[in-house]
Amino acid sequence: MRLRLGLIVIALVLAGAAAFFYSRLQGPASVPPRHPNGPFTIVLTGDTMLARTERLDMTALQPVMSIVQDSNIAFTNLEATLTQQPLTQTLSGWPYGGPPEIQALQKIGFNAVSCANNHALDYGVSGAAATMDMLKKQGLSYSGCGGDLGSARAPAIMTGGGMRVGLVSITASALPETRATARRGEIAGKGGVNTLRFDVRVTLDPDSFRIMAGTSFAKPVNGGKALQMLGTTIVPGDKIEAQFVANQDDIGALLNTIRSARKQSDILIVSLHGHTPDNASPAPAKFLESFARDAVDAGAQIVVGHGPHRLRGVEKYHQGLIFYSLGDFLYQRKSVPEGAYDAFDRGTDPQSPNLGMPTGARPAERNALEYRQSAMAVITFDHAAPLSAKLVPLSLAGGVNAPDVEPQIAKVSQAAAILDAIRELSRGYGTTLSADGVVQSLSAN
Repeated sequence: MRLRLGLIVIALVLAGAAAFFYSRLQGPASVPPRHPNGPFTIVLTGDTMLARTERLDMTALQPVMSIVQDSNIAFTNLEATLTQQPLTQTLSGWPYGGPPEIQALQKIGFNAVSCANNHALDYGVSGAAATMDMLKKQGLSYSGCGGDLGSARAPAIMTGGGMRVGLVSITASALPETRATARRGEIAGKGGVNTLRFDVRVTLDPDSFRIMAGTSFAKPVNGGKALQMLGTTIVPGDKIEAQFVANQDDIGALLNTIRSARKQSDILIVSLHGHTPDNASPAPAKFLESFARDAVDAGAQIVVGHGPHRLRGVEKYHQGLIFYSLGDFLYQRKSVPEGAYDAFDRGTDPQSPNLGMPTGARPAERNALEYRQSAMAVITFDHAAPLSAKLVPLSLAGGVNAPDVEPQIAKVSQAAAILDAIRELSRGYGTTLSADGVVQSLSAN
């Protein structure tokens, strides 16, 4: 009897310990946004990577901070592991932060972050768990990673000011081993990020297809009507072309998540991280454009993109606003050792070089002007409808080879150049900006 009772106690203790660990990997907690009275404002920024906050000049950052802090919801994409305890350095050497960095996030004014990106699992599931734990303890809402696929897909729901704001975070740039997996019955899922997977379909003109078929590294399939190389199917066509095709199962599940989140929210933000086709491209891959529009149709009022470390265009689509990339916000590049950048940072998806596709911009090339231009989006709501949206140009004042520099409100000439760049990037979407960065005809939605 005693033995049986002892075994029951041990089982309960183990179950409790497992539940405690699993709870630290669960989806985000809700936190009240600021300013319960007056207009409801959301500020959006791009990529943030904090690892050495002692290098920050908070006084120089103050003009930007005042805009962030004057919002109800302030969002950034967090590309760093944050932990209370020292971690074993990865082979890549990507830096990580701790309490000073999360305190800096709060001091700047952020209260909502995405952790669905290619750096969320630089230190494995335990590193992601430590980050989520710190975010939760410090009262920052997050979404996009979790103890299994269900919690990684779960929205953050923030309530306050008479509004409920949801945040669903997704990454299309993630290595297979970093993806969260679903729980199956009694088999636990794996912790990781919420992903939108995609495949590459390649067509070759008849002559090129014939040459490729004669090589030893391309395997004929489908009776010789197609080839397989490195897991990619190649078919004959009119010209050489590579297309990125989103996984339909992921699209269906993610859109269902967005619909469900919209039912819980007055305002829904979808964060979409993607480097594809490469960082040098001024436009996102077509499947990212298509998914962003589908997200709006499913209920998102805002889709905020990031990943390529540069600006991309803005689209006013139906009842929503899509920012395809806001560039970097506060990215401490000097903290990144030489050689620590992964395939996404280098500007390629891992399979691209094998397919002869563009390799994009490498870190050392990011002193170019387009990598030193950024913007914040400030959106004011009338109840749940976007009333106005303004882009605030930011100068990053240096590329990867420059010392860490805080984002600055761009001076007049710089601001005009940045807005001109966004205007040109948005032209194909039919979106126009005023001279001071206001998205035109927003009320026409």
